[in-house]
Amino acid sequence: MVGRLEVRDLVVGYGPDLPPVLDKLSFTVEKSQRVGIVGRIGAGKSSLTLTPFRFLEAREGTITINGIDVSHLKLQNLCSRLVIISQDLVLFSGTVRRNLDLFGVYTDAELRAAWQKVHLIPGSKNYPTETTSTLDSSTAQEAKFNIFESLSARVSEGGLDFSQGQWQLFCLARSVVDKATDALIQRSIQQDFSESTLLVVAHRLATVAEFNNIFVMGDGKAVEFGTPRDLIGKKGAFWRMVCTSGDKEALEKTIFGGEM
Repeated sequence: MVGRLEVRDLVVGYGPDLPPVLDKLSFTVEKSQRVGIVGRIGAGKSSLTLTPFRFLEAREGTITINGIDVSHLKLQNLCSRLVIISQDLVLFSGTVRRNLDLFGVYTDAELRAAWQKVHLIPGSKNYPTETTSTLDSSTAQEAKFNIFESLSARVSEGGLDFSQGQWQLFCLARSVVDKATDALIQRSIQQDFSESTLLVVAHRLATVAEFNNIFVMGDGKAVEFGTPRDLIGKKGAFWRMVCTSGDKEALEKTIFGGEM
């Protein structure tokens, strides 16, 4: 989205008889600003990102982009001008390695360590380094029983090879690996979306520590909204999240630079 986003007294629910998931939200995002949306599970973060697309219609309040009420736009015109990048895990046809390490920045040992951490493969086995997709007969036989035994094993589109339990563990392993890809995400945001107005649901504070503003949500309501520096200074909800993140020093260094 390129433009000014203004949300006023927004109330949204998933059904007419269900309680609101967003309750009287009001905030403004200026053109080309980046806003990080943070909060606990169930705070309403994902619901908020759906509302500009009108996937969820407003019960009350308004959403305007460059002064135009989105409820007055045809859905085709609206959706052609907005982009949403889903946080959900997407699996595609290819190798196990490719699905776990999209950017190709990790070694075989590092990827297998992620599998071992979530118990998709035993932690005591030694695996040969795979530089090609060719497997010897013993490794290929093992892969029939556990696809994660080989990083070169094939994955069908949508992950149809996996049981529900394996899918959940794959998601967990991806999150282990993703912690080290925040720098790549930040680089992409800075280079490819520098002129765009961004709302980013952040599961790691490091992803949004350099953003223009942080929007802290709780129970569908606005808890705090402001610059990272201002919110740290208030020692409120965002400050408490920083303190309990496990990366307090690194986050403060990013937010304040060398001024602390």
